[in-house]
Amino acid sequence: MDYNGNVWYGKYGGCFISDAFTLSCDRYYRKFCEIVADARFQEEYQKLKAKYTSGKCRFTEDVEHARIVCHIDENYGPLLGTALLGKYLGKSAVCGARYADEAWLCARVCADLQVPLQLFLSRELSGIRSLTDQLELMGATLNTEMCNEVFNLPEMYAFQAWISAPEEKHLILCRSNVGAFPQTNIAAAFAADFRRDMMAEVKQKYGSIQRIIIPTISGTEALAVATAADWDTEFVCVECDTEPELEEELDSYCGSFTKVLRNNITDRVIAAELAELEDQGRVRRVRMEPRESIQAQGQNAEVETDPSSPLSLQSMAALAYCENNPAKGQPLVIVRSLRWGGAV
Repeated sequence: MDYNGNVWYGKYGGCFISDAFTLSCDRYYRKFCEIVADARFQEEYQKLKAKYTSGKCRFTEDVEHARIVCHIDENYGPLLGTALLGKYLGKSAVCGARYADEAWLCARVCADLQVPLQLFLSRELSGIRSLTDQLELMGATLNTEMCNEVFNLPEMYAFQAWISAPEEKHLILCRSNVGAFPQTNIAAAFAADFRRDMMAEVKQKYGSIQRIIIPTISGTEALAVATAADWDTEFVCVECDTEPELEEELDSYCGSFTKVLRNNITDRVIAAELAELEDQGRVRRVRMEPRESIQAQGQNAEVETDPSSPLSLQSMAALAYCENNPAKGQPLVIVRSLRWGGAV
């Protein structure tokens, strides 16, 4: 697994927490480097991936629209990797879960690894009784109050819980956009490792494709794909927000200075390394209106083959962008299914 040890990516990144806690981050970085160099850790991590994820992707060659569509599962690399780190560090874990699948998987994996877990649940998840019952049966301690009573930001509360007791607690990360160095880097490394086989298969089947279009929310998946691809290509990150009037700002959200899309009720944080790749011109971020994506759904019927697992709005936006912006050769469009029980 390749790990990027940079604290900064141009003007983005860093470790914006008090000096006392940066020492904890430095110790965590040293322990991480020591643990992942251990062959036993790598072997156990590969077994976790095989046990809890399919690791497979499905390709559709869409001749009519001159594109290749790659159907992927969620990227659980950061969750699995950082959960396993908790076991090797001998600490209890804390995690902020935004989606039902990641809450359930985090509780299941921690129960498997015998790592005590505290879960902060998003506002949407806290009201799903069938989910919360299962999480508690698996031994997770749930916090549903914070997101219901204050801001709907479970990752932020998990980060704060870790900050309150870094010697006893370990932060499990689901994405690479939230946290201070080295947490974002570690999450990004596990996410890229999770996609390395997929990108090798893309290259083997189709060669060095010159445009890859990726549905994007936090930038974790886009950064993983860009890191895992071992050839130069154009990466287009397509964003599609249902929240109105999101304005882009710069902020040191949860310890890392980066781009944030924000209105009076929502913060959407972009991974710091992806923000720098955009400034360098190595990736391009485009935003589409939900209406454009929905209107394009009809022409993408051959891609959406399973009615029980509809494509996410961002995936429909990526397909619509590909349709409206033809490129030389066949572009690769990455799509995934809708995640239930969480924000878009």
